[in-house]
Amino acid sequence: MKKKKGLLVWFEMDRRIELLQPFIDISDDIEFIHLHFRTREERNADISPFEVIYWFDYSSPYELIKAHKPDFIVGATEGLLSIALIVAAKEKGIPYYGLQHGFTTENLLDIIVNEKRTFADTFKKIGMHHKTLRFYFSAIPASQLSQFPKFLKLFYLFFKNFPEAALAKAGYSFPKPKYYICFSEISAAHYKSLYNLSPGELKYVGILSFDHLFLQLAKHQERKFKKHFLMIDTAFTDYYKEITDDQMNRCYQELKKYCMANDAVLVVKLHPHMYQKSTLQEDEHLKVVRNLPMDELAGYIKNAEGCFGFYSTLTMPTAFVVPTIQIRYDEVYEPLLVKKGVTPLVDFFTFKAEELQFNSLDDKGELTKEFLFATDGCAAIRLKEILLDLTQNNN
Repeated sequence: MKKKKGLLVWFEMDRRIELLQPFIDISDDIEFIHLHFRTREERNADISPFEVIYWFDYSSPYELIKAHKPDFIVGATEGLLSIALIVAAKEKGIPYYGLQHGFTTENLLDIIVNEKRTFADTFKKIGMHHKTLRFYFSAIPASQLSQFPKFLKLFYLFFKNFPEAALAKAGYSFPKPKYYICFSEISAAHYKSLYNLSPGELKYVGILSFDHLFLQLAKHQERKFKKHFLMIDTAFTDYYKEITDDQMNRCYQELKKYCMANDAVLVVKLHPHMYQKSTLQEDEHLKVVRNLPMDELAGYIKNAEGCFGFYSTLTMPTAFVVPTIQIRYDEVYEPLLVKKGVTPLVDFFTFKAEELQFNSLDDKGELTKEFLFATDGCAAIRLKEILLDLTQNNN
């Protein structure tokens, strides 16, 4: 039986194989073609096992679709190039499934940074902008040329705003994919609002990139490191306010002070964007870890006395494994974890070591399902079933 062909519009990041692992795990049943970078020269990673293609090798989304004839398209949705592909896929009757990358705060539009493009920066990238413009506007079907003003307005909003903000301000239906596949109902709130999705347009599978982590967490994990508390780091990449090294170091020094008082070590699991930027100094009371395979990460989580977590996709499941304290910077945190009694909350800018106090970790079975949908390590299988079933029904 011939395998279905899926066009995968997804990330390829150095040291982040877990982002591609779900698709690798189901590639015996689906042939994936991987699309992320605009050009070969722009590609700064080489970890995808799939055939890799590039946006600007095609003059239009219709040319791209004709060249590869996908049965479906799945992946990111917020860029202008992706939107052009969504429009073309609709025109050609090919289902496009939006796919959640990570947990997203409900107030994302209030905390992200709008793009600040100077004239000089724009001039330097005029070639890229021209190709993007050509690709984007070529998606407008001849039968819908009256929609040109809406396409033009959205293009302008993208030039002045962060993508999600541009989509929210426009409020148009043409950028909406056929379905959105999310981790859980709670985690889908941002996408539901952004695209005005009905319940029937949302599908839930669990956290795709954590299948292997959940399988490791289910195993017995022997303690290979001394008594410790885990810290789940963040990069503050898209936060609207600059966070200084002094502010970060103050936070970590208070956490270390707490750990020292409890005869434990603070283990900081760095965010990948901080691997080269972090200024943390290791000592006998502070350990920094990078590039952890899933079995080691599971061991650090399962054997921790407790966890401190910024808003992160990893913080969510960890809060249901060990007692966890959320660290809020302004309004960036998961309020429902606090409201439901799963985690206490402290303020990044002002908290002191002596104020830290964990909640007891009672049975959170129903809450676990509400937040995470499932932790059985089968999210990729559910994704495969959705893609193949819905694609079959679309034919």
